[in-house]
Amino acid sequence: MASESLVIEVNETPHSAAVSRDGAQVYVTQFRTGTVTVLDAVGNSIEKSLKVQSEPGPYGVATHPDGGIYVADNSRDFVRRVDPATGDIGPDAGINVRPYGLATNHAGSLLFAACPLDDCIEVLDAGIKNVFRLRYDDFCVGVAVSADGATLYATNYFSNTVSIVDISTLETAMNRGEVSGDAAVANTVRVAEGPYGIALSPDGQRLYVAHFGSAHVVSVIDVDSRTVIDTIGLAHGMVRGVVAVGDRLYVTNYFDGSVSVIDV
Repeated sequence: MASESLVIEVNETPHSAAVSRDGAQVYVTQFRTGTVTVLDAVGNSIEKSLKVQSEPGPYGVATHPDGGIYVADNSRDFVRRVDPATGDIGPDAGINVRPYGLATNHAGSLLFAACPLDDCIEVLDAGIKNVFRLRYDDFCVGVAVSADGATLYATNYFSNTVSIVDISTLETAMNRGEVSGDAAVANTVRVAEGPYGIALSPDGQRLYVAHFGSAHVVSVIDVDSRTVIDTIGLAHGMVRGVVAVGDRLYVTNYFDGSVSVIDV
């Protein structure tokens, strides 16, 4: 049975979370302060804080295989690439749509940005250049990509569902010169109120969904059966982001200013 083993106080408003590809660090965006908190995933302690913008706004965060991270600036239509070792920023690019959640494919060649206010999931390259637009009108706020790059999972905040989107032909369409297309939703899974952050387990068998609403829970979805198999309750108010690191979850407690570590 899943249980909370630790609460890490990070202050302010922790929004989203992502893990480095080696599992050593967890990155937590802080909406109000314009920073990213870097957590040591081994010692479960704060390593440092990176200032990524002068005003409030950081939402989603995603990692690249080379160690860099991407941060969505929801106060504008920007995505920033940050070197977590130095704090250096670049590139810093406008994408013409307002980004919420972010996710990269395994190779790091594509970056997906949920943009619900623009009814799309924007596809960017590693240099934060717009390369494709998936038309999507279900107010998607969080995204995750399967290890083989063939499937995208999207949380739909107001419809209380998670969509399973086939992106196996995306690169073929891009190679043909296409720049947009309708998202190919293969299935949807009904979940609790307010699905927001979403993460895959390291083995790809489970999806974890943080619910930013009155439920204060994380749903567990079995990827093969596409059903909710468990619900993890949390006691620190509204949760927003989630990331899986080995057999642990890191869950952001937005109004509590903390991150819960859950043994699963």
